[in-house]
Amino acid sequence: MEKVDAADQQLLLAGAVFSLLDEAGNVLEENLMTDQHGRLEINNLPPGDYQLVETKAPEHYQLDATPIVFTIEKGQTVTPVITVENTLIPGAAALIKVDQDNGDIRLAGAEFMLTDADGNVVAEQLVTDENGLVAVSDLVPGTYYFVETKAPLHYERDAEPVAVTVEKGQTEAAVVKKSNTLIPGAVVLEKVDSSDHSTLLAGAEFRLEDEQGTVIQEKLVTDETGRIIVTDLKPGNYQFVETKAPNGYDLNEEGLAFTIERSQEAAVVVKAENTLTPGSVEIVKVDSSDGARLEGAVFTVLTEDGDMVAEGLTTDESGSVQLDGLAPGTYQLVETKAPAHYQLNETPIAFEISKGQTERLVLTVENTLIPPGEEPKEPQPPSEPKQPPTEPGDGQTPTGPQNNNGGTGTGKTGTPKAGGGDPSPLLSKGAQPASGGQLPQTGETEMFMFMVAGLLLMAIGALTLVNGRLARKRG
Repeated sequence: MEKVDAADQQLLLAGAVFSLLDEAGNVLEENLMTDQHGRLEINNLPPGDYQLVETKAPEHYQLDATPIVFTIEKGQTVTPVITVENTLIPGAAALIKVDQDNGDIRLAGAEFMLTDADGNVVAEQLVTDENGLVAVSDLVPGTYYFVETKAPLHYERDAEPVAVTVEKGQTEAAVVKKSNTLIPGAVVLEKVDSSDHSTLLAGAEFRLEDEQGTVIQEKLVTDETGRIIVTDLKPGNYQFVETKAPNGYDLNEEGLAFTIERSQEAAVVVKAENTLTPGSVEIVKVDSSDGARLEGAVFTVLTEDGDMVAEGLTTDESGSVQLDGLAPGTYQLVETKAPAHYQLNETPIAFEISKGQTERLVLTVENTLIPPGEEPKEPQPPSEPKQPPTEPGDGQTPTGPQNNNGGTGTGKTGTPKAGGGDPSPLLSKGAQPASGGQLPQTGETEMFMFMVAGLLLMAIGALTLVNGRLARKRG
């Protein structure tokens, strides 16, 4: 025999106790118990009709004393298997509706519906009685939610579901309390993210002051729905002052003012914003082979969508650069300049600043040395222009050659030969530039002039020598 849960037959039940009876009702065996696998095996039964009667149910289950009849056939070779179900003991849940400020005040007339964990309606139009009580019975173990559909007279409806759990084997109803706030003189503060008001923030702490700055209440903490409810406030001007920010957010020190009007029927709702605490990142640039820190790498940080956040981030002598003030979110790190002698790492690196991050995020980025022979050479400065092979003169009149008397030449030429020939045909007016039609450049012109001057001096010296010899012959 196998003992199983009625709602889930894969769940085998240990600890069920049975008695074995014959067809006449005579007890053959007692205290037969299912093992840890929910099984009970009875051997060596002669052919005939039998019945098993449950005398004790598994823990948390209802006893089912209905006899289970079975037959052992003659010559039977296969053991028959009987599956027997048990149902969990049902439980109950109750809700007590009370005043927010005074839990001894029970509130009648509040209306609820009860849903299971999947949102299915189990019961509805459940109304609290004069004792503020509503109860539901015959519930299988599990989690349920009371959802208020109508508030008591003069109170605000609280639509926040109230969870209640019915345990296995429960013998008493599970009881939860639900409070309501009076409509007059009430205020509800909602703590929200400054960039997304649908994000409600728990854990923010406030104090409440009147217009004179007198503290009315303190240590008011937003609940899991981001709310604080304060009731029974006299008409007048008030302000909430934040004393502790929600986790991951900056403190908002600006007072949040509001006014309670006379005969107010609805609670004043005020929203308090907080801005996420910014995070930071440290970029560490290292050699890919030995992990040595590298100076001079330049980075740009972009948003996930490619918008510029920061640029020109350059690693220092320790190979590090930091960027602060980053709002939580996803970013990209892009290297724009590699350290000297290293290859540029062009792969963008995605990183995330988490909400509530308290420690600086560290990103280690590697670079590889440029292989030998591939590194570009630095441009060389231009060399000084070469000096002409012959230095120009100092501007003085060149010294003439020695004459036969040991004196220097006077610089005067002898009588030209008949025919009026130019003693220096190189200086004739008909001289033309070299082939190609280009005139000599500055340096070339100076060289040319020195050569001409030298030839002239040689010609003058020769004429002087000849005239001297002729004069001696005449004498």
